[in-house]
Amino acid sequence: MRESGIMKIGCCTGIEIREDGCTFIQDVEVLKNAGFDYLELPAISLSELKREQLEQIKFQSNALNIPVEVANCAYLGSTKLTGDDVNFEEINEYLEKMFKHIAFLGVKVLVFGSGGSRRIPEGFDVHKAELQIAQTLTMMGDIAKIHNINVVIEPLNKKETNVINDLTKGCDMVKLVNHSNVHLLCDYYHMAVEKEPISNITDTKNSNISLKHIHIANPIGRVFPTEQEDYMDFFKALKEINYNDRISVEGKACDISIDGKISCDFLKKCVQDIEEVVA
Repeated sequence: MRESGIMKIGCCTGIEIREDGCTFIQDVEVLKNAGFDYLELPAISLSELKREQLEQIKFQSNALNIPVEVANCAYLGSTKLTGDDVNFEEINEYLEKMFKHIAFLGVKVLVFGSGGSRRIPEGFDVHKAELQIAQTLTMMGDIAKIHNINVVIEPLNKKETNVINDLTKGCDMVKLVNHSNVHLLCDYYHMAVEKEPISNITDTKNSNISLKHIHIANPIGRVFPTEQEDYMDFFKALKEINYNDRISVEGKACDISIDGKISCDFLKKCVQDIEEVVA
């Protein structure tokens, strides 16, 4: 059993739907055996499931005692959140359905990454686009509050989108939205790609912005993190801001049954080492 106050280590995975409609969480038994505390699943896929399929997902997670606590991939790339083609009525209709589905599974955090959806069209006014994103996030926050879910804004590297590319810009958006259920995510991979200083993590505390979720992957190949990369400064920064929530591995694995176990053990050791250093 996980100690109170210690960070949970989870893993991003997907779902599979057979021709007969039976729905499965990918690698769910392997991830449970690897030691992960929870799962992070794609919200887009979950939004499209029928009730009986959602029940199958819930049964699997309950049976193995590995809950679905986080959802990511909030929008299809074809859903435009900036520019002249934004349809807030359609977005709201989708959000109402999607939040009901993820809430049924017990999701506590929804990740707003969706780089393709939020990408600002060339020549479009940046300030206007940011206000459009803020409007969408306010809609998300309002519905999330009903379901007791936190929405977290994920800064993405410039190869994936052209807006909100670091924690500073993420903080700015959280402040602009100013919603009790809209917070910030920190992704180690994107920070590394952008060569963003680790000190930006501690700056979030100085800005009175709450980090509510973490993603991590080895920036070399975006694979499962292991001791081949030094993550201690990252974990020290998290400890400095008293972060005690979830960390999801979001990366590729050569053999998930092997890589998953090695990575999960390594990350839990990182957490333990930081606890001992500051004790």
